[in-house]
Amino acid sequence: MSNFLNDVEELIGRDNVVTEGYELSMFRRDWWSILMLREMLGRGVNPPPAVVRPRDVSDVINIVRLANRYGVCLVPYGGGSSVVGGAYHNGCVVIDMSRLNRIVEFSEEDLLITVETGAKVVDVERWLNERGYTLDYHPQSFQLLTIGAQ
Repeated sequence: MSNFLNDVEELIGRDNVVTEGYELSMFRRDWWSILMLREMLGRGVNPPPAVVRPRDVSDVINIVRLANRYGVCLVPYGGGSSVVGGAYHNGCVVIDMSRLNRIVEFSEEDLLITVETGAKVVDVERWLNERGYTLDYHPQSFQLLTIGAQ
């Protein structure tokens, strides 16, 4: 694991790799009721061993390649809105997708929008509303939900 994290730090910078402190605890679970219950019963959920924060798609590709080389498991984390444990790391390194939040392309002709995986639905909805469009998708997790990661 340490060789993997060292290589990731070289790739994306030390500031984009979290290995200690309070910030790790923010990624320990999503809103899955079973993990929340464990915490309430005093059987807390440990934080992940590390959180890596890619800056762009090429960082993601290279981080995945490094994880493959070192046999390190990765769990993507978006807004943490999952209620089924999809963002639970179970000892894997968390890859925080929140910086990949750009709207890449919008075609009014096709009504097709392309966004990066960390884009929050609420932000995409706002962007579309400003142009007279809507996703018309409003789940209970609307404020946290990202397009492509838990």
